Amino acid sequence: MHHSVPKVVMIGDSITQDGSWSRLLRRDDIVNRGIAGDTSRGLLRRVDRLEPTIIKAFIMIGINDLIWNKSLEHIFDNYIQILDRLKSKSITPIVQSTLYAGKESAKRYNSHVEVLNSELKAYCKEEGIQFIDLNTILSPNGQLDDRFTIDGIHLESEAYVRWAETIKNFL
Repeated sequence: MHHSVPKVVMIGDSITQDGSWSRLLRRDDIVNRGIAGDTSRGLLRRVDRLEPTIIKAFIMIGINDLIWNKSLEHIFDNYIQILDRLKSKSITPIVQSTLYAGKESAKRYNSHVEVLNSELKAYCKEEGIQFIDLNTILSPNGQLDDRFTIDGIHLESEAYVRWAETIKNFL
């Protein structure tokens, strides 16, 4: 597959990084800018370095912030700045829900993930930004389904297939 000019970016942490987005979405204009271990602050710091040809950005970030005990306010404030920076560069942001954790991690993080997603969804509605709730597909019972996760945080290949299927209509 020859690579065309990048128009769409998938940006986030290892959960995003581990997706083979061009293959999954059958497009050669998608770049993967997920970085393992990244946080909302890290993403904010690198958003200005995106390719100038990008017109849409699919964002998912936040679970590593929670692992590092960052406050919901900290994550949400960084998210707003990320969205503002993208819009200022004429990039259409599309927020994807922070995924619930599964297995042993669920009890520790999911109440925070729920609040974060609720705040993000409300903010996106207010600002006219698309919000895609991936938890309805991957975490139907309020935690990441065991068949979709390797370790309670990271995803199995079937989860990526379902994720791609969910977002393809937003491209």
